[in-house]
Amino acid sequence: MAGAGQTSYLASDPSSEETFSQVQRWMPSCVDDHSVCRLLDSTCLPLRVIDVGTRGTGGAYSNPFLSVGANRPGRYATLSYRWGNMCFTTTTSTIEQRKTSMPLSSTPQTFQTAIEITRRLNIRYLWIDALRIIQELLQHWQEQSAIMGQIYANSWLNLSVSAATSPGSGFLKQRNLRNPQLPPSIPSRRFY
Repeated sequence: MAGAGQTSYLASDPSSEETFSQVQRWMPSCVDDHSVCRLLDSTCLPLRVIDVGTRGTGGAYSNPFLSVGANRPGRYATLSYRWGNMCFTTTTSTIEQRKTSMPLSSTPQTFQTAIEITRRLNIRYLWIDALRIIQELLQHWQEQSAIMGQIYANSWLNLSVSAATSPGSGFLKQRNLRNPQLPPSIPSRRFY
C-alpha cells in the first residue's frame, strides 16, 4: 500500500494532479510514522528563504521574494541541483531587489518548477543556495556553506534534480515508462 513506507509509484507525467495527490497522501505518513519527521514540524527556518507566497483571492500567487529573519519557525523545502552556468544569484547588488520581489519568469526554469512544486505541496518556504547565500562575499559564503548539511537535514522536503545539467534545464518532464531513461552520471562538479 503506497503511503505506508512503499514508494513504488511512477507516473509518466510527474507534474500531473494524480502525482501530486499521491505525494500529498504520502506526506502525512512521514509525520505519523517517522519520529525524525515529527521533529521537523518544530524547526526554525534558515536565515534567508524564498517565500513562495500564498494564493490570493483570485487563486493567483504573488511573486516570490527572499524572506530574511532569524529564529522563525516553519516548514521549508530545499532544492538540490547542478549549478552549470549559473547566472541567477543573490549578490550585494541584488539582495534588496530579491527581498522585494522575484518575478517567477525572471528565474531559471529549475527554480520556477521548484517554486511551483513547493506551492502545490502547500509548503510556504523554499531554500535555494544560489539565492540565499550572498555569493561574492567569501566570509558569508564560508559561514553559510558550513551549515548547509544542517539546512538540508532540517528541511521538510528535498527536491533533488539529478537529470538537469543546469538551472535553466528544468525538470518534471514527461517520461516514457516503456523505455525509461536513467539520469546521466553526475560529473565531479559543484552539486548541491
